[in-house]
Amino acid sequence: MLILKKILSIALVIILLVSSLAYAAPLNEIYEIIEARYIDEVDSAALRATAPEDLHVYLADPYSSYLSPKQLVKFLEEFSGGYGGIGIQIIQHGEDILILSVYPGSPAEKAGLRAGDVIISVEGFTVKSLPLSEVADLIRGEVATSVILEVRRDSTILKRLIFREQVDSPTVYSELMGDIGYIWIQSFSENTPQLFRNKLAALRQANPRGYILDLRDNPGGSLPAVLETAADFLPAGPLVILHDRYGIEEIYFNFNDGEALPNLVVLVNENSASAAEILAGAIQDYEAGIIMGEQTFGKASVQTLFMLSDGGGLKLTTSRYLTAKGQSIDKIGLAPDVAVTGFEEQFNAAVRLIRGATSTLVFQIGSDNAWFTGGDIISYAKPFINGGRSYVPLRLLAETMGANVVWSQAKRTVTISKGFRIIEIPVGQGQARLNGQFYAMDTPILKEDRVFLPARAVAEALGGSVWWDGKKKEVIIAW
Repeated sequence: MLILKKILSIALVIILLVSSLAYAAPLNEIYEIIEARYIDEVDSAALRATAPEDLHVYLADPYSSYLSPKQLVKFLEEFSGGYGGIGIQIIQHGEDILILSVYPGSPAEKAGLRAGDVIISVEGFTVKSLPLSEVADLIRGEVATSVILEVRRDSTILKRLIFREQVDSPTVYSELMGDIGYIWIQSFSENTPQLFRNKLAALRQANPRGYILDLRDNPGGSLPAVLETAADFLPAGPLVILHDRYGIEEIYFNFNDGEALPNLVVLVNENSASAAEILAGAIQDYEAGIIMGEQTFGKASVQTLFMLSDGGGLKLTTSRYLTAKGQSIDKIGLAPDVAVTGFEEQFNAAVRLIRGATSTLVFQIGSDNAWFTGGDIISYAKPFINGGRSYVPLRLLAETMGANVVWSQAKRTVTISKGFRIIEIPVGQGQARLNGQFYAMDTPILKEDRVFLPARAVAEALGGSVWWDGKKKEVIIAW
């Protein structure tokens, strides 16, 4: 997790390495704000002997710092989710700077950059061993200006001239994974609530059986953004409780019931911090989902940004918080309901937990193995694609769903019965009868002495639901 820790340190800590001569900061203004508003009492004499660039050291608080006017502009750009750049996410991998992702439609994508490329130089400056924040500063700049990047892809060196554009950082990603809606929130910025709302609305249309909300490696961000996001699906009530140095309590409420997410699993790890912990804590407190993964980071402090007369800003810890129902997680972290280690293992465990909430049968195209709640089963018949439809073995599907299957060679008809439901399917015809009523269906196919047909034709008639996962080539049936 070394790489992730480095990402987190960049995301959470702003370290100012500017010489004292570069400061024309309003010192009295800064000191007076700290004396009145910092979360803990301070020694005024010692504070006033501290240079602005060393405030985080004196306060022993990496989240409190002076921002010069230039640094404040950059901070506000990041906070809003937009900035002048080329549209890449970078991480530090040892001494190398690695492109983790390339935003769709970005200047970087147009220039042919790819995830996994190693950045060698920016504008001729070798970036190996440079701090991640310095490399990001070199790449970013005013819109319509250009930047030259040299990258290594495998053994090939590529040089690209790229024109910067306004980049809106996509803090929310979603995907329908068959019967499961997946949402990953990278961080909480001003644009996160609306992005989340749009992604969630699209997923709800597909009526997934459950949802995975991925907060792993989310360093936090805007308090208003996380509260607005939480209000979309949590019940009415407190979302977080803040306390300042004077013992004044400030409770942030959700006044309206959100639309609950069925079978919600929230993934967290040791790098889930701050606003991400607020959201995960509220979900846990209201029992609105299962928290799965590892103990979270334990950053339960809130920073306030004060605008200064010199055009700069002071980012200062002014409160500590408790979760919605009073959990204290500062320097402890949030304990998951289900502990699972390993990135892929956590995701797979979430999928199993959701699918285990009901009976599930999963067929994979071209494989003679199927998965049923509780373990693998052998189908002895490989599902296949025909005419753009996925065909599965009828008998295995129906019997796994608890139905009785009878084949009449004379009538070349399959009869399926379950409770009050009786389905008659003549092979070679494009219709079937459910309790005597005809309904249209794709024509069954007889192959290797087995009857195949699209799962939806039978599963839904037996009271089940069907999803198709195109990425994994899987047909998923639940009932």
